Amino acid sequence: MISATRLEAATTAVTVLSNRTEVTGWAQRYFGPWWNAAPADAATVCAGAVVIADVEPTQYEELTLLVHDGRPTQELE
Repeated sequence: MISATRLEAATTAVTVLSNRTEVTGWAQRYFGPWWNAAPADAATVCAGAVVIADVEPTQYEELTLLVHDGRPTQELE
């Protein structure tokens, strides 16, 4: 299912479309405190600025394993 979140600030707006509701939900939670952020109807937002943020589950899982595989890390100050 494609979902959408509309982000607006003053006269500027962008819509985030994704095949994962987690992505558009995150955009709404992250940008909401600074911008007007609200769910939008994905079928009606193909005009204006649109960011398409599709997630391929297999690649996501592979990247997650790389981040959490226990490799030694260094902290920089």
